Amino acid sequence: MAELILAACPGSLDLVDHSLRTALLRASSGNHPDTVSALLAANPQNLEAEDPANMNMNVLHHEVRNGHVEHVEKILALNPSLISTLTRELQTPLFVAVNKPKFDNELIEKLFVLFPHG
Repeated sequence: MAELILAACPGSLDLVDHSLRTALLRASSGNHPDTVSALLAANPQNLEAEDPANMNMNVLHHEVRNGHVEHVEKILALNPSLISTLTRELQTPLFVAVNKPKFDNELIEKLFVLFPHG
């Protein structure tokens, strides 16, 4: 479905709704991996959009929380600076990963390698 909409209205990819959320952010926050894959394949530019209803998480925070490693890799390939973004609660994507109920070594290792160390 997402592919059909993008084909008909390619400019709609980075538009925001009344809550300032993009389609990608909505799909990610709702844990709809197939839609997220289709939207990421279109190379969205507005990856920094924050989810005001969910601690100002961006799409990277949501995909880390959802445990979708392949989406995390694609998002960081499109915008590596998202690795150090903070939620309203001052949580980085790495923080979200290590505090998931189910520990995910692969995800944490990928984020740790990319996270800037000081």
